[in-house]
Amino acid sequence: MKLKKQDKEYLIWLDNLKSRIRTTQIKAALSANSELIKLYWDIGKDILEKVQQLVAQIPWGHNILMISKSQSINDPYLFDFLTLKKRC
Repeated sequence: MKLKKQDKEYLIWLDNLKSRIRTTQIKAALSANSELIKLYWDIGKDILEKVQQLVAQIPWGHNILMISKSQSINDPYLFDFLTLKKRC
């Protein structure tokens, strides 16, 4: 069965329409991903700033007391404490 010229033009138009929809969907997904990455980055920055503020408020003697109470360098609490101090 041969397609008429009108049928061929319709199929071309339809393919073009589908292509435009797919392209726009991809652009929307990329844009949404970009915005989510920005949001997560900002949240991480806010958390870091809050932790830095909290660590800065801990008295120096208290820090020494926490270190002295840890059993070893592998103590998870000591690790968290040292990690926080490195970032500040």
